[in-house]
Amino acid sequence: MAVYKVPAYADYNKGTSTGTGSAQTIAHGLIATPSKVLIYPTGDPAGTGINCGTPSADTTNIYPIVTSGKDYTWEAILEA
Repeated sequence: MAVYKVPAYADYNKGTSTGTGSAQTIAHGLIATPSKVLIYPTGDPAGTGINCGTPSADTTNIYPIVTSGKDYTWEAILEA
């Protein structure tokens, strides 16, 4: 029997959006500033043709910058 360790998160949320080429303001819904924000391409799973910087975040929003017209999934994680 395999045993998998599941990370403990104090709070977590995810959503989808389409890049605009400039910083987007997306409400993350967490109880505090996320410790990690992850961006995954959805319209282009190999990630070719999509650019995203390291998204910044505050207590209310994340601010990803993703190539205009590219669909993506975001995850906001507050580690325990």
